[in-house]
Amino acid sequence: MSNQIGKRGENIFANIITRKSMDGRFLFDPTFLGDKFPTVDFYVALLDFLLKAFFFVSVKTTTQGYSPNGDKLMIRIEKEEIAELSKFNIPVYIFGIDEVSEKGFFIAVSGLDTNLSVNGITVKYPVTATNLEQIHGEVANYWHYSHKNTKFVSAFK
Repeated sequence: MSNQIGKRGENIFANIITRKSMDGRFLFDPTFLGDKFPTVDFYVALLDFLLKAFFFVSVKTTTQGYSPNGDKLMIRIEKEEIAELSKFNIPVYIFGIDEVSEKGFFIAVSGLDTNLSVNGITVKYPVTATNLEQIHGEVANYWHYSHKNTKFVSAFK
């Protein structure tokens, strides 16, 4: 059953990441990687950008809802997985999917402590047109200016 929930979450992610921007543009083209990478689920290419820009996504799906005060979606990410995702020197995000409501929330891996597991992902960054535009801008900025020199650092912590 949990495998089906995970598959459904991946489909929900692919659906919500391809929502149009506030001005009606498509911003992303996600490609499901399947079992090709043990910790990365999607390669997401930026559309409407001059360079070949992309980011990786790990999708975590839950049916457990939210923390008692409603500030976190109840997913667990082991510290070993965070450490593996942190090895990529490019933008990497974790998307938490509420399977019941089909809503998504995200954080950047660059803001996580590789020595700690995560119990719940903040709902501070829901998948909205505004936040999708901000991800697009953040990743575009990384590829345009600093991908050769620095490790990716996100504002979504």
